[in-house]
Amino acid sequence: MASRTITLVDSALIDPDPDRRLQFGTVMMIRPKSGGRFDVGNFLVDVGCVGVRDAYFKVMDEDELEEVKAAFFPGGCEEKDGAWGRKFVEGAVAYGHSLGFKPHRDYKKASRLFGGLKAADCPEEFEYGRNGKPFYVQGAFHTEEQAQRIIAQLERRCGPDGFHYLMKVEELPEGLAADLLDGADDEADAALGDLLEAASEGTLEDPASAEQTLLSERNRRPHSSFVHYVLGTFQAIQGRHEEARENLQRAVDLAPWFAEAWQNLATTCKVLERIPEMAFALRKVTEEAEPDDPCFLEARDQLAQLEKMVLKESGLSLDDWMEAGLVYQEGLDAMAESEWEEGERLMREAAVLNPRSYQSFNNLGLCLTFLGRKEEARTAFQEALRIKPDHASAQVNLDNLDNQD
Repeated sequence: MASRTITLVDSALIDPDPDRRLQFGTVMMIRPKSGGRFDVGNFLVDVGCVGVRDAYFKVMDEDELEEVKAAFFPGGCEEKDGAWGRKFVEGAVAYGHSLGFKPHRDYKKASRLFGGLKAADCPEEFEYGRNGKPFYVQGAFHTEEQAQRIIAQLERRCGPDGFHYLMKVEELPEGLAADLLDGADDEADAALGDLLEAASEGTLEDPASAEQTLLSERNRRPHSSFVHYVLGTFQAIQGRHEEARENLQRAVDLAPWFAEAWQNLATTCKVLERIPEMAFALRKVTEEAEPDDPCFLEARDQLAQLEKMVLKESGLSLDDWMEAGLVYQEGLDAMAESEWEEGERLMREAAVLNPRSYQSFNNLGLCLTFLGRKEEARTAFQEALRIKPDHASAQVNLDNLDNQD
């Protein structure tokens, strides 16, 4: 299956002329699945400095994939094989690491497409930075404050003359420059605001048509945090919380200061019982909202209640519990895609971070069962039951394992 993985890369990102070459652009890796679906890992790769600025993983049908390709490659793309994609992206991440930068938090999810691929199978060599030095371009995804933090890090690592930087909108990639910082289009955004208000009040006459309008606007302005916010909130109102979570997450990825989007993301995660993600979103609300904003006060109170519960049940601080919980949720997502080796890795990590998490040990046992490692699975189920003797799921899983012998 790995041999069927293809990589699409923004043509301007690998232009042989360094004067025309972009410093960051899209690399999309695609792998066919059964039923006409595709695993898609999308990376905004910064070859000049940071590594991977943005990333996401999604399973798409052919129609959605074509829409996404059209949106992310308006200036054209080149097709490469999977090994090329892995080597190119991992090289950028390694370069960023050497300068003290970590890749986007969803990099691990998107890098599922690396499975079965060997970077060593790609003979091509890549150059990162520019003229032997890091080259930072602010772009549409970094605020002034974020940009200054990156420059300060480069000064610490490379010295004041050891890097280049550029903070001009004119240097942004075509298609992003028009979006400026959040894809602003005052007239269109006002219409979207009216649409969302009608949906909230239950006065929308044709929800299906309204959603098509939102989807078209997202395709037109894929880098607009407000478009993703409106679409995600609309989907939440419709009760489609998985889709809502995805779009609200994109909104805050594009605009980390967007407190209202963080608030709606927290609400959606609560409905989906993704509690660590809810807690993380609430924490971001308290960081980004004004102290007298009602959403700040509500988020602060919810976090205080959650912190008491977490300390009682796990003995961990809220921050440590959130870290473990986010890893655990990634493990569940991997298991949902039958990625048992990745699930095993993540569940082991979650169990180390939160040793009282019987759920992590139970799911670790399931991963090991599917991998055919029965004795290790038995040990994991037994550990889950040691922590919580009445955990019915672990007992059933252990009994099923014993019955297979």
